[in-house]
Amino acid sequence: MKCPKCGKESSGKFCQHCGAKLDDTSSLNKNQSYNYNPTEQPKKKNKGCLIAVIVVAVILVVFMFLIAIGLSLNDSDKQSSSEPTESAKKEYVESIEPVISNPDAYKGKYVKFYGIISSVDEDEDSYGYQVYTDVDYNNSVLVEVPKDVMSSPIKDSQTFVSIDAEIDGSYDGQTVMGVANTWAYLKAISFEETTYEESFGKANTTWEFSDKIIDQNGMSVSITKVEFASDETRVYITATNNSADSFNLWSSSCKVIQNGTQYEQSFSNYMADYPQISSEILPGASSSGIILFDKLEPSAFQFYIDGSSNNWEIESQPYQFDLVQ
Repeated sequence: MKCPKCGKESSGKFCQHCGAKLDDTSSLNKNQSYNYNPTEQPKKKNKGCLIAVIVVAVILVVFMFLIAIGLSLNDSDKQSSSEPTESAKKEYVESIEPVISNPDAYKGKYVKFYGIISSVDEDEDSYGYQVYTDVDYNNSVLVEVPKDVMSSPIKDSQTFVSIDAEIDGSYDGQTVMGVANTWAYLKAISFEETTYEESFGKANTTWEFSDKIIDQNGMSVSITKVEFASDETRVYITATNNSADSFNLWSSSCKVIQNGTQYEQSFSNYMADYPQISSEILPGASSSGIILFDKLEPSAFQFYIDGSSNNWEIESQPYQFDLVQ
């Protein structure tokens, strides 16, 4: 049989020369010709091309996404570098002392500090304050406060203030006694009234109590807080008279024992207007105050205070507190 593909004689179902399938010659129409182009290749489906197109598209999408992220980060970096934070814009000096000594060296910088108002001037746009920077009234600065910084002026001298200001160099002038002087000149961005306890007397350590209460015959005494500042120690005390008789609480008898050393009450702080506990507390009334001591370490101590009822038939023992936290 002739192979319809290569034309060579062969037998079986497949050509022994080219491997083509051999058809039964009886089923072929003799008038029909079998055309074969040896250079023609069979057509394949286009699945491979479709997959390649999809892969390329995905790569392009990912690439464009990465470019977009990079541009966004670049813009963010540029914005960060061109718009520094508020803290980066303002360079603060650690304390007011070097500014007092050499204000021109710190011009353009900022400083936060506490002060005591000495005198006040006013013009159309601002207030001018002379502010002492220590409780001994040794050093002072001049502070210009724009009227839009304060909702209402602080005009009372001896007022404690908290100040945030820009340093504007030095100012030459004369004191009220006509003596030539040079001050540091500051422009306030914040100027607020405060207290001694929150400024020069600010506590370094604070103990708060809710369970330090001693009751004798209806007279209750409690310690609610102890503050340890750099120069003093403050004991917050409240007394409530739930008895039928007046009660005398002798704050002058207050004592502290710490590490075997006894400390008496201090009356030396004339700067702070601390509330004083009443010496006589009427029935149904209460009184609170601050008992002041010299500087103590923030460690355990005992606090003593005496009191007695006006009813001499009632005996009272000293109120003794063991305080630690």
